[in-house]
Amino acid sequence: MTAVTAGDCAPVTAAVESVSLEALQAEQLQKLQTVLDAAFDDVCPLASAVVRRPRECVRLSHAETGPDLLWHAPVAAWLHLLHTARRSVTPPPNTDAPGVYIHGAAEEEAGKSQTALRLVTLSSLGSTRVRVLSSGAASIADLVLEAVPSSQLSQLVVDIRVQPGGSVSVTTSAAFAARSAAGLLLCRQCGSWFCGTRGLRTHLQVAHVAGYEASREQANDTRRALVSFTAPLELRLLSAQSKAQAVHATAIKRGMHPALAAARDGDLCLLRQLVDDECFDAATTCDRHGSTALMYAAGSGHVQVCTYLVDTCGVDVAYAQPDGRTAFMWAARNGHVPVCEYLIRVAGSDIAHASTCDGTTALHWACWQCHIAMCEWLLDVVHVNLHSLNSYGCNASQWAAQAGDVRMLSWLAQRGLDLKVVNRNGHSVLHKAAVKGHAPACEWLLANAGLGAQHLAADGDGNTPQRMAAAEGHTALADFLQRHWERLRS
Repeated sequence: MTAVTAGDCAPVTAAVESVSLEALQAEQLQKLQTVLDAAFDDVCPLASAVVRRPRECVRLSHAETGPDLLWHAPVAAWLHLLHTARRSVTPPPNTDAPGVYIHGAAEEEAGKSQTALRLVTLSSLGSTRVRVLSSGAASIADLVLEAVPSSQLSQLVVDIRVQPGGSVSVTTSAAFAARSAAGLLLCRQCGSWFCGTRGLRTHLQVAHVAGYEASREQANDTRRALVSFTAPLELRLLSAQSKAQAVHATAIKRGMHPALAAARDGDLCLLRQLVDDECFDAATTCDRHGSTALMYAAGSGHVQVCTYLVDTCGVDVAYAQPDGRTAFMWAARNGHVPVCEYLIRVAGSDIAHASTCDGTTALHWACWQCHIAMCEWLLDVVHVNLHSLNSYGCNASQWAAQAGDVRMLSWLAQRGLDLKVVNRNGHSVLHKAAVKGHAPACEWLLANAGLGAQHLAADGDGNTPQRMAAAEGHTALADFLQRHWERLRS
């Protein structure tokens, strides 16, 4: 297997290559600055000179996963108005003299008082406008954005929002086209970008405390909305260019060193040749996940390759990926007992008792892939802990439930594992099986494992197994679980 090169990807046309994200962003930035300045002159002429200072202009954020433009001028304008108001003599309440005056105090959420300002301006037609700014710089930013015609904003930006401190964050249509084509999705609640549906769904659950169903629906709606996105020719060309670049970058990232492929395929001759020709350092070469040749060989069950890498090349058996996975865990995951026996002979039994950064053990991996013979060997020969929990409070039964293998679950129960365990987020084995649509496993668990109402109850996010099954489209399973829940409650 050879490394991926630029020639492996489809060529990008000259028309597409001529489009630059930076150039389009700069053009849109200048146009946005013009419309914001005009709106500021209309809303708050007293601070016009302040917001035109170079340091207060709209600028690129250079953020890859956040808004691409930032505008801090409302903050400077607020400070200027506040300073002006404190130096002014407050007129009687009914006075319409243009200016800015102390109005009073508004209570903030933190319990502290914030000065409110009374802003009096004259419109272009000579009418008096009185506004009370009670939310600091955010009040000014809101007024300015309201004054900008929506038709002008829609041509330049896809997302624009006022931050709590009063600054304005912007995602231009150019950045939207480029990032969408690269597979990122925009969170409409905070303006940040995330990788794919799963990344956005996880963000919605964690950062915005959205329920499982709601976050899943929002993420899918966002992904589907991109299909109908239309844009001028320049943005369509930019989108095509960004997509081609993303595909190429992914291909390079996923490209595997020939030696890793040889270890995976058990091609010991090629592996030796690469080592002898000094084309490969077995101790340091790894893929994008940190997997070494030994991990590939162990995961594929090639004992001879493992022996060569350890005995001849001096590869460290205990070396782990960034998440803590070792060659022993890969062998256990895929059910290769002979490889595990060899690795223990070389490095000792401690490697069988190790866990990943989140507490996942070799037994958990083996249960997840339903390798009963491997599990028996781990328990009866190596004497690993059957009852170990990972950092989320899951034991081996919850890993087996994700696979939905009734034989695996039954074997674990016979060995004395507690299948009634509920993890730290309130997930039972039923949650794990239901979300994957494993109806036979759910039926067996309820009929034979002694699971009851507490295992059909809502987790920490308010999701029951039946709701999770329904959200993933497993309607019949959801109905079955709901009927069982209702029988238990009656």
